[in-house]
Amino acid sequence: MRNKIIDDIAQEIVITNKLIKEKTEQLRGLKKDLEREMDKNGIKNVILANNKISKVIFSSIYSTSLDKEFYNLSQDKINELISSGLIKVSFRLDTKKYQEYIEANQVSIIDGFVKRRPNVSYLRVS
Repeated sequence: MRNKIIDDIAQEIVITNKLIKEKTEQLRGLKKDLEREMDKNGIKNVILANNKISKVIFSSIYSTSLDKEFYNLSQDKINELISSGLIKVSFRLDTKKYQEYIEANQVSIIDGFVKRRPNVSYLRVS
């Protein structure tokens, strides 16, 4: 038998999550409307009593993220792109391998740089 308190909290989460999604869509629409009106009137900043909204223009028309097909390139091609300076290298921990490493009581130089998650779980609302 399920706990009524758990069911009530879960239901409240589902309702709140739905409201957030709806409000997020509404906010996107409002931002588009405001940007269009700001452009039409040549305004870059809207100053309110306690807030300021500014139109920020990206320094480049390109996103820093690459299409997933990029990862199908050979390592040689990727190294060539790194050498050319067109892409930057970023490092991320392979959490599954690191977990196996720790469970095998192995020590690594990376140990001092690994950050632990503040929580061991999270709730996904669908």
